[in-house]
Amino acid sequence: MCDVHDIALGHNTTEIRIRNEIPQEFDMFCFSIITTRRLVDIKVTDLKIKSKWINYLRAIIINRRELEAQRAEEKKRTQRRMRKRDQKYCQKGRSFLKSPKSSQSSQCIKKFISLSQEDYLIKSYIRQKINTKLFYSNQSEVNNESNIQQEMIVHGKKNKSKLLMILWKFGLPDFARRTLWPIIIGNNLKSEKNSMHTMLMSLNLFKKDELQSIYSHQREYQKGKTTISFHY
Repeated sequence: MCDVHDIALGHNTTEIRIRNEIPQEFDMFCFSIITTRRLVDIKVTDLKIKSKWINYLRAIIINRRELEAQRAEEKKRTQRRMRKRDQKYCQKGRSFLKSPKSSQSSQCIKKFISLSQEDYLIKSYIRQKINTKLFYSNQSEVNNESNIQQEMIVHGKKNKSKLLMILWKFGLPDFARRTLWPIIIGNNLKSEKNSMHTMLMSLNLFKKDELQSIYSHQREYQKGKTTISFHY
């Protein structure tokens, strides 16, 4: 309820009511609550409930506005007190500078400021030299590491290109083929030897002697006696 900004009464008080063309007969039963983020249209059937809600919300709005006014007035009073205090200190400072004691104190202050500035400049110069040394040493290490990594990348690319050329020309070696093909291809259809034979015979794609040659090549391949190479 602290977000309630205002209450709207009437059929033409809000944009939503005007857009929806709410008739004037609904003024007795409708009212709108306007918050900081949204607008809520409410319709009631009992006029007593409506009057209770409106009185309650109006009391909240009045109390909040009174609190805001009190805070604003307190802020103004605080600002006035701060300005008076600043003016008082400025007057004291001016009177002190005009007095004869101020010349000695000002000389001491200037001497202290000059010594502190000199000390600060020396320390900053030493710190800068140390940082530059550390930067160059770290940068040389980074450059060496980056050069080594670059050489390793180039060497790896050369090895990969050579390996690809060998595979392109001679094909996969026998040991790699026997290891990789079952992993990559495997028995995805989960077909057995007898079922495969009956399926090929039913399709009439191969003759009996051709099937026997296929099976013999398969057995030789499994034993590792044959090699398959691709030449282009």
